[in-house]
Amino acid sequence: MKKDTFLITAVIILFVFNLLTLAYVMFGLKKDNPPFPPGPPPGLVVEDRLQLNPEQRLQFEELKNEHRKAMESLLNTSRDLHDSYLNELKKDDIDTIKRNDLLRQIGDNQKEIDKVTFTHFEKLRAICTPEQKKLYNLFIDELARTLRPPDRQPDGRPTKAPPPGR
Repeated sequence: MKKDTFLITAVIILFVFNLLTLAYVMFGLKKDNPPFPPGPPPGLVVEDRLQLNPEQRLQFEELKNEHRKAMESLLNTSRDLHDSYLNELKKDDIDTIKRNDLLRQIGDNQKEIDKVTFTHFEKLRAICTPEQKKLYNLFIDELARTLRPPDRQPDGRPTKAPPPGR
């Protein structure tokens, strides 16, 4: 009898835990309430790291708006081109001419994205004082490390983190 009571109690406890887990998954995690809060906006990080003064912050705000406008169209084009490119995989007979043309367009668009971003940071550097340019250079070094593709092993798995300063 004690064995039956123990098993029934264990099943009830496990059932309640399952219900609580399901409730948490269904109602606790909302898209507008991510499990990890987002960090500060990138623009604010740049302003703080470079110690921009109020006038420079206004100039930087103009640069950000200019950059955002230019990037919006390029990023929409990138999405459309990648969708078209990947849709070619659904076809029985892949049109290699179309595939190669899409690859060229993707490359040209990415080149334009990189040029717009480079120009944005070039303009940001132009509003910095000589002392801030030292902070800017450190920031660019960190940005370069963050944005570079990870080192990979021959089987495609990432290797250990790169050594500091790389």
